Amino acid sequence: MHDQPDLFDGLESRAARDAGIASVLDHYAGWKDRALAMIVTLPRHTGPFEDWRRMLREAGLSEPPDFHAWGGLSNACQKGKILVRTGRFVHMRAVRSHARITPELTTGEGYGCG
Repeated sequence: MHDQPDLFDGLESRAARDAGIASVLDHYAGWKDRALAMIVTLPRHTGPFEDWRRMLREAGLSEPPDFHAWGGLSNACQKGKILVRTGRFVHMRAVRSHARITPELTTGEGYGCG
């Protein structure tokens, strides 16, 4: 029917996303390790990942060299079951996020709890 390749292959798109996230975190492994060590000491919480980003900053974590590392950290926390999705979606509150919809996360079984 069509001889053109599918430009919107879902599996290929996810693989490219995951490779990009891994690349960012590989470049900033020291920052990621500090962030993971700190996040499990924070009080239990339910909300968008931007809440944990704020709490980590308030606890003294430096900004990552690349802003995309925050997304990689969120994914790493979810893969490690430090944070789990509640099944709900909420609006982000940071002005620069323009109130976009994001998954609500809560502390999971991998959480060390402060």
